[in-house]
Amino acid sequence: MAAIRKGCVLGVLLLLWSGLAQAQGDDRFQILLHFEAEGVAPPIQEQVKQALPMLWQRIMPQATRLKEPRDISAMSLLRSIHPNGLSSTIVFNEDRVWSFLESRQLPHLREYPHVYMSLTVLDSLGRHQTPNEVELSAFLQEQMVDLGMAQDTHAPLLRLQVQWLNDVQYDLSYQSQSESIAKRVQNNPRYGLDPMEQLKEQLLAALLDVREQHVWHPVTATQVREPDGMAQGVVMKLHVMGSSALSDQVTLEQALSQDERVVSLVPVMIGAEGRDYQLTLKHTATDWLAVWFAQRGMRATPDVDGWLVQ
Repeated sequence: MAAIRKGCVLGVLLLLWSGLAQAQGDDRFQILLHFEAEGVAPPIQEQVKQALPMLWQRIMPQATRLKEPRDISAMSLLRSIHPNGLSSTIVFNEDRVWSFLESRQLPHLREYPHVYMSLTVLDSLGRHQTPNEVELSAFLQEQMVDLGMAQDTHAPLLRLQVQWLNDVQYDLSYQSQSESIAKRVQNNPRYGLDPMEQLKEQLLAALLDVREQHVWHPVTATQVREPDGMAQGVVMKLHVMGSSALSDQVTLEQALSQDERVVSLVPVMIGAEGRDYQLTLKHTATDWLAVWFAQRGMRATPDVDGWLVQ
């Protein structure tokens, strides 16, 4: 009986652990479909096929959506499906999706964009338009789900402010704390279009502008090849911005050089505002650099000819 109890307890713990692990996954890979309008849920394969473009919308930049992958079976990327009457939750396998996009060198948003969004809407006299703030905030929250963004009170601030000049004209300004974006636009009223609808379009464009800062682009780097012609790794430029104490520079260089994925790290230029290195990796995968530098309180992003570290 004691052995049976231990088995039951272990089973419950495993179930709780697996449920927690799934809950901590990337929410962008969970797609909720509704079929109330159809009155019947389509076959599972059709459901997964419908969900895949919604996933691409969340993790691929708008500029490459027209090049959406069409030569991949949606079922091959599926992790699980949870039908519930006239709705289903489709969960895609993160590792398979990232591997597929990287193998095709397709730009994507590996990093999950989290922002703390603050929206202010003022009338021509500078008074808050609370009903409009509520309506537009709800609209943006819905759009963030579709765009693969998340609202987080602990994330960097995204401040949006609308200042109406008259009944049809307004100024829209937005600032992103993490992406160093500060822009201001004034609308040109379009005949036959409700100014609020035009404002929604421009607020959506502002969200996309912030989101695009997280896009991973294929790194332009020289592949290292062995005599048999097989690609073994890459040589790229690594630019570390900012000044730091010599001891900190040496510590960082030693830590990176000693990483098992690194072949060599050679200083090319050392200046007051930053350092350039030639970094040679054993393998073509480079996305781990973002995590490596993040663990040391730094932000690393792909650049046109390598990686930029801030």
